[in-house]
Amino acid sequence: MSTPAGNGWRADLTYHFVGEQRLPTNARDGVNFNSNAYGLWNTQITRVFSPRFEVYLGSENLTNKKQINPVINVDQPFGRDFDASLVYAPIFGRMVYAGLRYNLKK
Repeated sequence: MSTPAGNGWRADLTYHFVGEQRLPTNARDGVNFNSNAYGLWNTQITRVFSPRFEVYLGSENLTNKKQINPVINVDQPFGRDFDASLVYAPIFGRMVYAGLRYNLKK
């Protein structure tokens, strides 16, 4: 969803669905697993002051979805069972950002 361009306000709301994924066999147990399906919500609101200047505020991963313990045997990075290949979902959680755009061309 997005509002029309022009002076004033613009808003975006995006939903991204990631379905179940087959994960590779890991050294820990030799079994194939499937990941969980999940959805991500992102949003941004922009205040347009002129064709050359805008200010925006946004957030990614609004629901703070995180994969718990994505790295196997993280405390032994040189051990036989260490495995960082099974990361399939966000690990950092919600992110909020702000910024401005200044267009050098008229």
